[in-house]
Amino acid sequence: MAVREVIASPDLDVVPLLAWLRAWQHHWPNHFRATLGADGERVVEGLRARLEDENRYLKLRRIAIENLAAVL
Repeated sequence: MAVREVIASPDLDVVPLLAWLRAWQHHWPNHFRATLGADGERVVEGLRARLEDENRYLKLRRIAIENLAAVL
């Protein structure tokens, strides 16, 4: 899965990816599970463990929800 490759990068900016994945997981859980399965849950948990800026995460998550709503 490409997401696994991305999260393995030590230079990854965790916040935008986690915000996008969590928005998807929370608001469209069936689609999230159908697309990423159990890997999606593991990826989110791994990224959460690396989260350092909660405020930036929350702001980007709100933006992600708006953008995903137009697509999903």
